Amino acid sequence: MPPEAAQGPQPAGLPRVLLVDDDASVRRLVALALDGLPLELLSCADGAAALALLQTGPVQVLVTDLMMPGVSGLELLQRLAREPALRQGAELVAFSAGIDAATRQQLQSLGVHRMLSKPVSLKALEDVVMEAVTNSAARMAPAAQAPAELQADATPAAVPGPAAGDAPAPGHAAPADEARAIANHFGGDAGLFHAFRQSCLPQFGADRAEGDAAWARADAPAVRRLAHSLKSVLATLGHTRAAAWARAVESAAAAGSLAQAQDAWQALRATLQDLAAAAE
Repeated sequence: MPPEAAQGPQPAGLPRVLLVDDDASVRRLVALALDGLPLELLSCADGAAALALLQTGPVQVLVTDLMMPGVSGLELLQRLAREPALRQGAELVAFSAGIDAATRQQLQSLGVHRMLSKPVSLKALEDVVMEAVTNSAARMAPAAQAPAELQADATPAAVPGPAAGDAPAPGHAAPADEARAIANHFGGDAGLFHAFRQSCLPQFGADRAEGDAAWARADAPAVRRLAHSLKSVLATLGHTRAAAWARAVESAAAAGSLAQAQDAWQALRATLQDLAAAAE
């Protein structure tokens, strides 16, 4: 799949940031977060496309998911570690859900010193990318120091929202959860939250169909990849219970036992159906 360029004309000479993520919702979220910043954003849906793009010219920052079909983000980073000429000094950022201690250590050995755990606030994402852009230029100086590791997945303090007993609107999270999502992940910008939510709604119907098909053929790896993506997007939108169901499905699929998550999948599937209907 060819890389996606940022929309609109891009002034010459801007630092290039490459996002690699198979989840279209995440690519839209990052584009919203970085819109208006002095950089050129490119995005790829898989590691193979990212490698092809890097062979045509350098980028200053590479932000990659880890779990992707085909060439995974980890395999992409391993390739760059073996071929420094392909990396060309790019700053590396891992952007994935569930980065545990062992994975963090492995990433550090591959030259990754910035790790963002999904879901993440847009402010944290913007700060990490802009710091990486700045440090990319500093890498050219002989005395440049390696950047300190930044773990930006701390959950911001919850803020008061509407009463917990308020009924959610069709296709929406509970009002209190939605208010927390706006505060924690979108810096309080409700307009940005709703723009992202609206861009995600049409995809949820396709996600439900993809999950049904994977479940019917007992394709645990495909179910795991889908649930892995959904848990982050749903949490970002404030659907905390649905995100928990997605985590349960992911864990069962990782263990190769889909039957253990049948109830969680049905509950998650119903949420996806409601969200898809809200787009109509």
